[in-house]
Amino acid sequence: MAVSRRLMAAGLALAFSTCAGASALRTAAQEESFPKFQQQGERWIGYCVDLFRALERVTPGLTIVGDQQPLPLKRIILEVASGQLDLACGLLDTAERRAMLRYAQPALYEVRYYLAVRKDDRVSVRHWKDVLALGQDNIILVNYGSGAVDRLKQIPNLQLDTLAGSTENNLLKLLAKRGRFFYYREPGLSQALKATKLDKRIRVLPNTMDITTFHLVLNPNLPPEQIRQLEEGLTRLKQDGTLNKLDLQWNQLTQTRH
Repeated sequence: MAVSRRLMAAGLALAFSTCAGASALRTAAQEESFPKFQQQGERWIGYCVDLFRALERVTPGLTIVGDQQPLPLKRIILEVASGQLDLACGLLDTAERRAMLRYAQPALYEVRYYLAVRKDDRVSVRHWKDVLALGQDNIILVNYGSGAVDRLKQIPNLQLDTLAGSTENNLLKLLAKRGRFFYYREPGLSQALKATKLDKRIRVLPNTMDITTFHLVLNPNLPPEQIRQLEEGLTRLKQDGTLNKLDLQWNQLTQTRH
């Protein structure tokens, strides 16, 4: 069923691209990625959907298609790298991804990463050295396929569990004591806790562990003119305040301050 759904999504994106004309760029909605994408009834809404429409508004002739067709993150990255898709929205910058993708400038918005623990766990950490000082049995749960995995692997001796592919599964693993920490971003973590009704059983530690930026990423073989148009569009949206407005609407207002 999942394979059939993804093949249908790819087929629909290609069909939309053909109908929209040569300037249409193909993308997909990313599953499990609030506030970038969120399903509302039969529609996908979110930061990235609004960003695509804003880019179309400031870039004459540009059409972005496929944002109503969901795919998992790993699949999106591979399809953008291979040219089956043209772009993806809101990806963290890692060395592995940079080798396959082109990162458009300017960056879209800033994200902060936190550690979540069971509410009955009174642990307190401020830095990664504090986590390392705890010794054994301090496994950090991280979503499979996320850019955070590559970044955390650069810190020697961290104990990572990257087997679960969804935030909900990792939160349940945390409650089952199959890890001591869950590492995730804001925007996103507070909403995930509320959506799963686990905000009474899991708490988010107050200290920011990492700060980074999310970007629009492109197939590196896109024609230079299309790359130029997209980056000029992003620059216009930054200069006219649209990127800040989208950040406030979708990111800042959905967060619980830790």
